[in-house]
Amino acid sequence: MAARLRSERFVGRQREIARIAVALEAAAAGRSSRVLVSGAGGSGVSRLVDESVRRVGRLDQPFTVLRWRAVAGRSREPYTPAIEGIRPFLSGLDAVERARIVGPGADALSTLLPDIDPGDGGSGPRPLRVGPDRR
Repeated sequence: MAARLRSERFVGRQREIARIAVALEAAAAGRSSRVLVSGAGGSGVSRLVDESVRRVGRLDQPFTVLRWRAVAGRSREPYTPAIEGIRPFLSGLDAVERARIVGPGADALSTLLPDIDPGDGGSGPRPLRVGPDRR
């Protein structure tokens, strides 16, 4: 088995780090933001995410980082990695905080996570409303 080296010094990926920083600034300003990081095994994706989480931890504003791993072909259900990643986080919040965080996404989340009350005062899962495709 080949030796794996890991330096404490983070080198390169400045473009990716800058994009993550822009997303964090948008989130801090109250604009919805998300970042999807993906890549082939061994390409440094985990290291990039580790470094990003480390840098987020040094910020003055508190951020919660939700992180999970998806492996192609391991699940037959769409959104399974996201559901498994977000369920513990949302379950740990009281209804008021959950409603604040979920906001207008309550409809979609109640479809994906019917066992978790979105905290919006609704009466359980509602049909997911999806607009027409834009091409």
